[in-house]
Amino acid sequence: MKLRFIILVNLLWIAIFPLFGKTAEKSNGDFVMQMSDSVGSFNFYYLGINNSRTDFFVPYDSFSNTFFSVKFGNTVYKLRNDTVNSVSMEETTTGIKLKYVVNDRFEAVLDCSFMDLKLQPTQSIVKVQVSVKNISDKSERCEIKGTFDTLLGESTGVHFSTARLSKVNTETNFTSMRDDQWIRSSNGNESIQFLLDGADITSPRLVAVANKDVLIGNSWEPSLKVGRTFNSVFSYNNSAFCVLWDSKVLSPLQNDTITFYISLSSKSVLPSTTLVLTETPKTYYGGRELVSESGDFDNPEDYYRYAEAALKRYEELKAHPETASKEEITRLRTEIDAIIEKLRWL
Repeated sequence: MKLRFIILVNLLWIAIFPLFGKTAEKSNGDFVMQMSDSVGSFNFYYLGINNSRTDFFVPYDSFSNTFFSVKFGNTVYKLRNDTVNSVSMEETTTGIKLKYVVNDRFEAVLDCSFMDLKLQPTQSIVKVQVSVKNISDKSERCEIKGTFDTLLGESTGVHFSTARLSKVNTETNFTSMRDDQWIRSSNGNESIQFLLDGADITSPRLVAVANKDVLIGNSWEPSLKVGRTFNSVFSYNNSAFCVLWDSKVLSPLQNDTITFYISLSSKSVLPSTTLVLTETPKTYYGGRELVSESGDFDNPEDYYRYAEAALKRYEELKAHPETASKEEITRLRTEIDAIIEKLRWL
């Protein structure tokens, strides 16, 4: 009788297991991308020595506090199994996709893929694209938001940092990432960095850093109090951030897509930035004439000469900012960073 009961339980488990969905993983070196269609969420983790694991997002409940949302018309949908009609998953050559469907309204696709770049073994970069297609019979305004429940910085004295700020330890709003470029969470060994400006990245209209409970609620735009700590009634020292992109009116069957990058690193190595921001060679005009295009040099000495010329132009612009736009200064700074990155590999 006992054996029969065990067999029956096993058969029932096999029968209902698909209802619980599945989790897919895709590796790039020691970095692992993880998605769950049972929840509709995603995670990254670092697999270290003796299979020790370091999660980049809070893993509780299948990392359900890290997700994207879509505001379609006046209705907000969290792209998770509890608020959409269906979630399906597809593995690609370099990554994983999640597709979300809200019947008669929209289809959304989260596409994460590891990039094929010449990086150190302790670095990896993921390209993230979220697209929304209007499948209704009328035009609707659409807006995309990403909420990320990070945890690496909570074990250190620095919750987040950006290219401009070495420490972000209280609630903060960024209405542009042009100067800050990225936001990083790190425990000193492993780091995750969100690249939010440059190259083909879709610039956000708002980035909000706050306690997790402030960001995962039903309010589309979080109500922050700048300077407030990351504590709440329910949690202590629990930081997260969200990113909101510009809204767009979508006609029937029209798509909208946002793009950004996530850079991962381990063993106290800084996440890579410039290889993404200069993935498409950029032309830098040094003053009145073209200096060169990054990536065209065969001789390392040419890189050094080019870097010196770029630094000289940068100093000129700093001394006389009225001669150039802020955009030119930012592009030049990015170009200098790219040359430094290239020199490391020569």
